[in-house]
Amino acid sequence: MRFFESTIAIIATQILGLVSVFFLNLLIARNFGEAGKGYISLLIYLAEILYAFSNLALGFTGQYFISKGLAPPRKLFSNVFVYSLSAGILVVGFFALTHSFWSGYLQDLSLKELLPALLVALLLLIYEPCSQMLIALGKIGKRSAVVLSQNYLMLFSLMILVWATTCQVQQAAWLYVATYGVGALLAVVFLTREVGAPNQPSAEVFKSSMKYGG
Repeated sequence: MRFFESTIAIIATQILGLVSVFFLNLLIARNFGEAGKGYISLLIYLAEILYAFSNLALGFTGQYFISKGLAPPRKLFSNVFVYSLSAGILVVGFFALTHSFWSGYLQDLSLKELLPALLVALLLLIYEPCSQMLIALGKIGKRSAVVLSQNYLMLFSLMILVWATTCQVQQAAWLYVATYGVGALLAVVFLTREVGAPNQPSAEVFKSSMKYGG
């Protein structure tokens, strides 16, 4: 079991993740064509851009603060959880209200068609920082379980959906949301078991995190 808590496990997770992404892209391209692949790619990149603009490097600061013993892990986890929900709702709300301004740059997709990307951006605000904090706590095996569960659940679920039904690209997009939801839930459950429930947010710790992140 020591292997699952080693840095080699991180490398193995990255390799397995790349394998799943390769086959997932192949599956999407073969079943939905270039238009479908373009739509899914747009959703993925939009979610990642929104996440990058709104995460404030909380995952990295949490990882650093835990490894250096600068703040209680439970307070860091609580701050990530509270901030992620608040920022995610604000980002989704702002983008929804200004959709008419952005639509011309996003292939004139409707808000309904872009909604999966907005929800994934919200889930990423929980999924990514919590995954990074698991590494800081030395729980590399649990972090690997979170990442690989999201990757392979998406791949195998889409394979079953394509095989069993006449799958539409919009269904694949919502499957993308669901699998990130599972990943975020697993990360929260694992962290809760390690440090306690995220019910001790600290403004002082948050301010220190922002100073470090800046």
